[in-house]
Amino acid sequence: WCVECAEAGAIKACYVRSQMTRVNMAALRHASVVAAAICATLFVAAHAALPARITGECVDSKLISSGMQAFPSVSYIRGQDNSRDGVVQVKVAQFFTVAYYDTYKVVNNTLSREVYVLHQCGLAAPDRSQFPNTTKFFEIPLTSVSVTDATAAGYLEALGLLDRVAYTTSTVVDPCSQSLGLGGCKKIAVGPGGNATVLAQQMNDVDAIFVYSANANRKSIAFPAVADPGALNRVEWLKFMAVFFNKEVEANELFNQIDKSYRAIASAASTQAPADASRRPVVAWMQWTPGRPFYTPTGRDMYSISFSAYRLNLTEAAGGRMLSLADVNRTIDLKQVNMDWGVPYFFPNQSDLLRAVLKDVDVVIDESRYLRDDANGGSTGTPNMDVKLADFLSSYGLEVKDTLDLKFLRNSKLLRTDGVTNSDSYTDWFQTAVWRPDQVVADIVAALYPTVLQQAALSNSLGMPVQLAKPRFLRNLFLDQPVLLEAKSCPIQGCRLPGKVICPYVYAACNGTAVYATSLQRCAPTCTPVGNVPGPSDPRLAAGPMAAAQPILLALLAVVALMAMIVLN
Repeated sequence: WCVECAEAGAIKACYVRSQMTRVNMAALRHASVVAAAICATLFVAAHAALPARITGECVDSKLISSGMQAFPSVSYIRGQDNSRDGVVQVKVAQFFTVAYYDTYKVVNNTLSREVYVLHQCGLAAPDRSQFPNTTKFFEIPLTSVSVTDATAAGYLEALGLLDRVAYTTSTVVDPCSQSLGLGGCKKIAVGPGGNATVLAQQMNDVDAIFVYSANANRKSIAFPAVADPGALNRVEWLKFMAVFFNKEVEANELFNQIDKSYRAIASAASTQAPADASRRPVVAWMQWTPGRPFYTPTGRDMYSISFSAYRLNLTEAAGGRMLSLADVNRTIDLKQVNMDWGVPYFFPNQSDLLRAVLKDVDVVIDESRYLRDDANGGSTGTPNMDVKLADFLSSYGLEVKDTLDLKFLRNSKLLRTDGVTNSDSYTDWFQTAVWRPDQVVADIVAALYPTVLQQAALSNSLGMPVQLAKPRFLRNLFLDQPVLLEAKSCPIQGCRLPGKVICPYVYAACNGTAVYATSLQRCAPTCTPVGNVPGPSDPRLAAGPMAAAQPILLALLAVVALMAMIVLN
C-alpha cells in the first residue's frame, strides 16, 4: 500500500501562497471616526482565522446538567459493542475504535498510534491531565479542515461534508473538491513536512488537517483508510471520519447500504461463476510506474503485479480468480525479477517473462497513470483521456503481435482504473472507488459475466444505487472513454460551499426540556413564538443576533425619522 498512498496523496506538490486582501487605509481618512471603527471591526471579523460556527451546532451546558448525554447510544457508530469498557469495535475495519462518554469521545487509531479526544462544542473539554501527553484534542463538529490526499476528500464527500473543506490536494477528482485547488481558488493543501510558511498560514484557517500517517502536528488526524486490507474494511472508515463531525448515524446507514449492494452483486455473480474456483476467469492487477526513487525500488521504470487483500476481495466477489504469487512462481523463477514487499517488479527488458505470466490471464486491470512529472511541475506522457492500446503495449514492453497471443488482449478484456478522471489524469479510484467496492465489483462482473447485471432482480436487491448499464470506475480500453470531471461544474461561491448545520444529538424542545434527537426529528424543532419571544429555532435567532434585532432597529429608525420631520416642520 505504499504505492497506493503515493497515488492517493499529493504526488505533484503545488504550493500557492494565499494572498490576504489589504485595506487601503487612505480611503478611510476622510470618514468619520465612528464609520472607521465600524469598518475596522467588520474587516477583522471577515478575516477571522476560522469560519464562524454555524448556529445550532452546539449544546447548551444546562441540558447536560439535567442528566442528559451529549452522545446518547443512538449516536454511536454501529459495530461490535464491548460493554466491558464501553469501547465500540467496528464490524470489519481493523485499525480504530471509538469510546463514548457523556460530553466527549475518544478515538483510538491503532495503526497510526494516535488518540483523539473530541468534545462537543458548547460543553467544557475534559481534563487533559487524564490523557497521555501525545493525545490530540478537538472541538466537534469540526468547522474547517485541510485535506492532503484524495481518499480523505472522498470520504468527506460521501458524508456531505465538502462545505467543511478549506484546502485540498490537486489530485482530487470530484468537481467541488477540484474547485478549491484547480478552479481559481488555488487553495492547495500543504501537509506537515511541506512549505513551513504556507502550512503555518493554513493551520490558522482550519481546526484540523487530514493526512495519511501520524505526525506531531497537534491539528493533524491520520486517515490511513487504504492501509486497511479488506474491501469492506475500507468502507467502514466512513465511520472514523464521521465521529469528527457527529455524522455517525449517516455513516452507519451508508455502510449498511454499500454492504448490502456489495453482497447482492457478489451473490448474483456466483450464479454464473463455476463452482470450482480453479476454473473461474483469471484476473491480473497490474501497474506501470515511472522511474523515480519514491515510486519504484530501483528508481527505474518498472511494472508490477499486485496481490493485495482488497483486490482479492473484489475479484472473488465478482466471481473471478485473482492471479496469485503462486501462479507467477509456477510460471517463472521469481529470482529473475525484483521482489519488494511480496510484489514482483519487472524491468522493461523482461517482457518475455511478463508474457509468460499473462499468457492464460482472462482479464487485466491496468492501474497505471502514463505521465511523468517533470522538474518544472508539469507532466509529459499520455493523459488518461488519450490513452490507447499502443500506450499500454509500449509501457509494458509488449508488441502488436501480443494482441493475438495473449488471451486478455485477443478477447478485448483490458480494463483501466481511469473510468472517471480529472484533467491532470488523477482518477476517482482513490477518492470514490475506495469506499464504493459494490460499484467496483459490478464493473468487474461486466467483464466476466455481463448478463448478470441485466437481471431485473439484481436492481431490486441493491442498497446503494449502482451503475449497472455501463462500468463506472473500470472502463474497457477497447470499448469505453473516460469520464472527465472538471471544477467548472461545481456551483462553488467564494471558494467555499454554502455551510450546512450539523445538529447535535440533544437539544431543547419547545417547552424548554432537553430531548434526544430521533430519526424523525434530527434537529431542534421550529417553535411557535410565545408572547413574541423567539422559540429555540426561531429564524431570527438562527440567522444571528443582528437578524433578530432588525425589527427593533427598524422601529427606532422610524421614530428618528418621524422626530426629524417634526423638527424640520
